[in-house]
Amino acid sequence: PYHLSDELLHEVFFSDKFFRFSFVRNPYTRVLSAYLDKIDRKKNPVKQIRRALGHDAETDIDISFEQFIDAINLTKQRDQDKHWRPQSELLLDGYLEFDYLGRFENFEEDWRSVAERINPSMLEDMRDIRWHATNADDQLKEFYKPELSNKFMQNYASDFELYNYSRQLSG
Repeated sequence: PYHLSDELLHEVFFSDKFFRFSFVRNPYTRVLSAYLDKIDRKKNPVKQIRRALGHDAETDIDISFEQFIDAINLTKQRDQDKHWRPQSELLLDGYLEFDYLGRFENFEEDWRSVAERINPSMLEDMRDIRWHATNADDQLKEFYKPELSNKFMQNYASDFELYNYSRQLSG
């Protein structure tokens, strides 16, 4: 958006000329997937978490899932990495309205709805997408211990409420 003039940005955000859509994901799965992909595999965003926990960013230390949640809670939402910042913050809830809000859990069906509206040939393009598979869905109960629930909800309660996800763990 920073490449657009103020006038065009306003038009994109608020006019009827544009089809605004996004996808949301169950917060439990989304955050665990981010942890498994970015922190456990020690990709670049791990440095932000190390700093939030009071460690040198370059120190090669293992960070538990609970420490990860603690670090998230110590960081202002606007300063959090996009992979775990609440979706309500990313989607500018209360500011932007979307014409369509799909769910990652129903991606193929929901993407079909979007592509049919924009350009049906986009359906073919989606076949080449490579996901960062973490199998987070299958590991929810292993990572989300009961004592972690209150800590987790400090940052993500709005996502459960706004996007109508159950606070009960599945998987």
